[in-house]
Amino acid sequence: MSERPVNPKPESLDDIIGRRAVVLADQIQKAAAWAKSEMDLQIEVAGALKEFAREAKIKLDGHHNITIATGHRDELGRPDSVYSNVIVEYKDPGTLSGNRDGANNKKLIEQIRSRFYAMRREENRPMNSMFGVGTDGKYFVFVRFRDEKWTDEEPLEVNRHSTERFLWALYNLGQRENRTNRNTCTEISVRTAQSRKKACVRYMKRSLEQTTRRRRFFSANGRFYLEKCAGMTSRIFRTS
Repeated sequence: MSERPVNPKPESLDDIIGRRAVVLADQIQKAAAWAKSEMDLQIEVAGALKEFAREAKIKLDGHHNITIATGHRDELGRPDSVYSNVIVEYKDPGTLSGNRDGANNKKLIEQIRSRFYAMRREENRPMNSMFGVGTDGKYFVFVRFRDEKWTDEEPLEVNRHSTERFLWALYNLGQRENRTNRNTCTEISVRTAQSRKKACVRYMKRSLEQTTRRRRFFSANGRFYLEKCAGMTSRIFRTS
C-alpha cells in the first residue's frame, strides 16, 4: 500500500519576510557598491519590493518622486518613495555613517521629519501613523513620532535584521487598504515585543467596553484588530 504524499507546509508570513529580508539586504548592499546615485539605489530597491509584495500577497501603495507642499515659503518637496504611510528617502551610497549626529545623518532626519509635517498638512495623516526610512545602501535610519516626540534611533547597518524591520513596516503600514483602520491600529505595528503585547491587550480590552459608541466601532472593525493581533501574537511569543 503506497503512502499518501505529504503536502508541503505553506510558508508563513514570518518565513517569507525573513527570507526576503536576506535577499533584499544582499541586493541593497550590492547596489550600494555599484550605484552612482541615489536614483540607482531607489530603482533597485523599488524593483525588489515588488517581488516581496508578490510573494507576501500584498499590494504596496507605492508612489515615487511625488510633489507635496512643504509649507515653508511655498516650497515643494519630493519624497523619493511613499508607500502609503511609509516614507523612504534614498541618499548617494557612502553618504551616511553609523553616527546619528553626523552632519549627513542629521540632515536626512530633518528631511524625513519635514515629510511627516507635509503629509499631515496636505493629506491629514496623523504624525504617529507614519514611518520614515532613510538609506544610502549601507545604513538604515528609521524615524517615528511617538507619544508627542520624535523617536529617531541610531543608524543601523543594512543587514537581514534591519531589512526585516523595514519589510515589517511596509507590511503593516505600506499596504493599499483603508487608512482609517490602519492609522487607528498603528500603535500595534513596528514595536518591541513587550510594547506589542501591551498594545494588543489594550486594544482587545477596548472591544469589551460597554459604551454604545465603542461597541458600534468594534462591531465594524473587530475582525481587523483580531487579525492584526493574532498574527502579531504568534511572533511575539516566539521571540520574547
